[in-house]
Amino acid sequence: EEGHEGLTHFLMNEVIKLQQQMKAKDLQRCELLARLRQLEDEKKQMTLTRVELLTFQERYYKMKEERDSYNDELVKVKDDNYNLAMRYAQLSEEKNMAVMRSRDLQLE
Repeated sequence: EEGHEGLTHFLMNEVIKLQQQMKAKDLQRCELLARLRQLEDEKKQMTLTRVELLTFQERYYKMKEERDSYNDELVKVKDDNYNLAMRYAQLSEEKNMAVMRSRDLQLE
């Protein structure tokens, strides 16, 4: 009887140990699942942030292209303005010379 009781007691202790191990494993599993969900949420957020950043980057490059285009146009307009000013000065000089020649001719 005593051997039978000892074996029963031993087996009960082993069952209790296994139950505790199962509880620990279940707890660990729950913690890992919670961590997995957290990481999945972080991944979703990072994906959204990445898409947002790519959109901003695309907008930045478009705006940069527009600015470069406007800058090129501005340089062209400035060059045209300079050429017109030079042409105006030249014509003004020619007009003055013509007026002076006309006066000289009138004085003769």
